[in-house]
Amino acid sequence: LHVLSQSLFAFIEHRRMRAQRKTCSYTKTIGFTISAYQEHPVYLRECLQSVNMLKYPSNLLRIVMVVDGNSEDDQYMMEMFKEIFADQDPGCYVWQNNYHTWDPNVQHNAAGDAGLRLEVDPQRLDVEELIRTKRCVCIMQKWGGKREVMYTAFKALGSSVDYIQVCDSDTKLDPLATVELCKVLESNPKYGAVGGDVMILNLKDSYISFLSSLRYWMAFNIERSCQSFFDCVSCISGPLGLYRNDLLQQFLESWYNQTFLGTHCTFGDDRHLTNRMLSMGYSTKKSAQTGLVKGQGYMVNRLVDPVCAKAGESCREAGHIIDTIDWEAKQAEGATDAGAAKAENAEAMAKKAPDCHSSLSRLAAVPWALGLDWNLFPPECNLVTFPPSAWPNLQKCRRAREMIHSLASLLTYLSSVDAPACTFPMRQNTEHF
Repeated sequence: LHVLSQSLFAFIEHRRMRAQRKTCSYTKTIGFTISAYQEHPVYLRECLQSVNMLKYPSNLLRIVMVVDGNSEDDQYMMEMFKEIFADQDPGCYVWQNNYHTWDPNVQHNAAGDAGLRLEVDPQRLDVEELIRTKRCVCIMQKWGGKREVMYTAFKALGSSVDYIQVCDSDTKLDPLATVELCKVLESNPKYGAVGGDVMILNLKDSYISFLSSLRYWMAFNIERSCQSFFDCVSCISGPLGLYRNDLLQQFLESWYNQTFLGTHCTFGDDRHLTNRMLSMGYSTKKSAQTGLVKGQGYMVNRLVDPVCAKAGESCREAGHIIDTIDWEAKQAEGATDAGAAKAENAEAMAKKAPDCHSSLSRLAAVPWALGLDWNLFPPECNLVTFPPSAWPNLQKCRRAREMIHSLASLLTYLSSVDAPACTFPMRQNTEHF
């Protein structure tokens, strides 16, 4: 009965939204924000190319991609951004901190007596100036999680734009996506935010992606369409959403500082944004326009990421397994410094650290059991092909850590599975340990 009721209201909402035939004024400035975290190059390229093809006046659209990480491992994302937006004179900046890691006391002590005390991070001022003066900007900042990345984009944009659009780095947008979202917000001043239809692009790749596509279809075409009928969509999904910036700036700090039982929340950023908008008395809607094939309306094609970053946020504690491997490798080598542990012979290393080898095999069993393609991961983050000499560096491989986080619920079961290392595909020139 519940599903039937939802379906009825969703059908009515679709008919009502389509019948209104809204128009876009093409006068609103939009800050298009992309949150990126060690994304697969293929996914990221498709995302950036689709953003570059958006049918919205370029003089009204500012594109800001913030990368969650500023190490050499993250540099490829900035280079790809430069390549795709080369004709837009992109601005790029590597920030050593983020908005919440700057400590004036530490910086003052490091500078010595001759240094002047700086209350504001000078690099922060550079970032804000760059974002407010350039049309296309890519910022690499100190790791802090997705909410930290979103905060940087929102805070740096300030009041310089009318609307803020959010997007993840693994989404592929229809060229008319931004236009259709604008139509909804412009149609009623009481609409504070609007989302759209999100679908799975690679639904035939695996059972997981197929089941995800069914869940996405139900969530967006039935549940949120029904909620849109009552002007209260409970979650403007992170892959695609448009917010009134003047309202968003009012609750930006409280949104970032959300806590649960005294612990700072790192997940649920999109739902909390929506709840904050609703709490101010504004409505949230879902656009009914779809039709990617015909080029009418918009649709977001979301690539199912095997690491499932959203689940990883809620299972962060599973990362201690990576730390354990790193510690065991260092113990086997007899090193005390994290950067000093090096093994000259893979076979000898395996004999010295049987526990480390066992743990690595257990971790490798996770994607093997699910039939995931290791080619989706950068070679330097491939647990299967990591030679023992590189085990200490696993701690630095955040992509591998996130994969374990996302699949933490399976570790208990897989720990009892005897999966020898020889069952996994190995790259050429990699010793088979």
